[in-house]
Amino acid sequence: MALSFTEKGRGDIGGKEFRCYQVTADGSTVTINASDLDMHYIDSAMIGNRSDPHGEVSVNLESLDDGAGSTIVVSIGCTLGDFTLAACSVDLVDMTMASYVQAATDGEIRLQNESGSAADLADTTFRVISPRNIGLSTRTGPYIVFSPALRSGDVFHLAVIGY
Repeated sequence: MALSFTEKGRGDIGGKEFRCYQVTADGSTVTINASDLDMHYIDSAMIGNRSDPHGEVSVNLESLDDGAGSTIVVSIGCTLGDFTLAACSVDLVDMTMASYVQAATDGEIRLQNESGSAADLADTTFRVISPRNIGLSTRTGPYIVFSPALRSGDVFHLAVIGY
């Protein structure tokens, strides 16, 4: 995947050079050469501040009878094969909640009332995120190699120490 860099900071740390970049993936190479970062050798590299696909939706669910469920679709920009995490802004009143990728770009939240009686949720906001590991696979001398999970459009910060 070709990577584009926007330098956010540089300096010295303990006699070593330090660089921080915002990186955007936009092609097919997953390897960075130290010379791309104005360095000769990389001692350490760290990724932070990923922009994971996420979304939210506000809903007011009707009362759910015991044994009944409801499904909420949230557009988050994920793809089939990703996993999701979901959160709700109110007490789920003993309902179960599961999230998953329903189709390209959409996550779903499934609420199921198995509490033994009808339940009514207040107006609430559901948030869904699809965290992905775009971490480093290896770092050897003048190269950084990213994991295969790095996709076109991923944006993250890369901090590098070397010389």
